[in-house]
Amino acid sequence: MLNFYSQTYNKFNFGDAIALLIYEAMQLPINNQDCGIDLFLVGSMLTPTTITNSLAKMRKPIFFGTGLREARRISKADKAEIFAVRGLLSSLLLEMPNLPLGDSAFLLKKFYKPNNVAELNCKTIVVPHMANVKIAEAFFANTDYEIISPLIDPNTDALRLIIDKITSAQFVVADSLHAGIICTIYDIPFCFYNMGMIDIPFKYIDFASSLDRPFSWCHNGVDVVDFSQKHGFQNAFKRFDMSPLLSALDKLQNRLVNCSRN
Repeated sequence: MLNFYSQTYNKFNFGDAIALLIYEAMQLPINNQDCGIDLFLVGSMLTPTTITNSLAKMRKPIFFGTGLREARRISKADKAEIFAVRGLLSSLLLEMPNLPLGDSAFLLKKFYKPNNVAELNCKTIVVPHMANVKIAEAFFANTDYEIISPLIDPNTDALRLIIDKITSAQFVVADSLHAGIICTIYDIPFCFYNMGMIDIPFKYIDFASSLDRPFSWCHNGVDVVDFSQKHGFQNAFKRFDMSPLLSALDKLQNRLVNCSRN
């Protein structure tokens, strides 16, 4: 039932694997049936290809807290069930302006209390995109920043640990979208950093649109802390109304449970 990018890899990308914690938080019955559903909870998964692949397997694609990959309308969205989307831009492009907004990782604020990793409390860490780990190691080689790879062992303990590390740092340089989202919801100082290799620029802007904030990249030659104070997301999540997203989660949970009963 549950699908996410990197699911079949030897190492999960932690941002994708957040789907495991959201699925766990729904507390579905142990004997809950698959019911021919492909469930997408995290990532830029709302694409015609994703929908087509599910339909080709005679499965129903269901999306929650995901988003589009680029700023253009997609076909076949009417063939899917969409309970919530990552950002306002995705909802407008889908022509579904009343959809609840918010990346599914927003729910971690309600369902997970991070543990402190004391040795990181006075450090700046860098969390690169899964494809940019080597680039980040070279890019920040002459700094005292600590590189935290987003690639984790395929289990929820490893997932919780990297969330703990991100929320324990003094400052986070985020190339990974979900590193920035984790910082936003737990109010950790950070900036989104552009090393010149951004895989899907739209998803960052879409995320910012869910908080009604403009989006800017930090880049080489800019003081990251100063940039964060001027262009960051401090206190943005405190003003975010979680109730529509939580209501959508309840509807999704009921949809999955009722499917199993029928």
